[in-house]
Amino acid sequence: MLFNEADLDNLLADASDVIIKLNGVTVKPIKGKLRKRTEVASPHTADTILVIPSLLCKDSDLVGIDRTHTLTVDGVAYKLYGDADPQNSGLTRIGLVKA
Repeated sequence: MLFNEADLDNLLADASDVIIKLNGVTVKPIKGKLRKRTEVASPHTADTILVIPSLLCKDSDLVGIDRTHTLTVDGVAYKLYGDADPQNSGLTRIGLVKA
């Protein structure tokens, strides 16, 4: 079920401020919900589960964002890890590793 932008904004109303940068220059601020422990399949080793932080944010906020960008959440800098995991709602979960 795909939510409209107003619904997504309401879902993320209490989310953290996230600053997205490329080469130290701010690209844009977004809102996202940080989860400190998320189980994901390793993109490098079959049958391996990793526990990493992840961020839930709007699909539209991630357009043009890739592994070369840095995301700062609650004062901690992260890089994207693995592939984005669309939730089929207008939200996407992305894996993170400390930059």
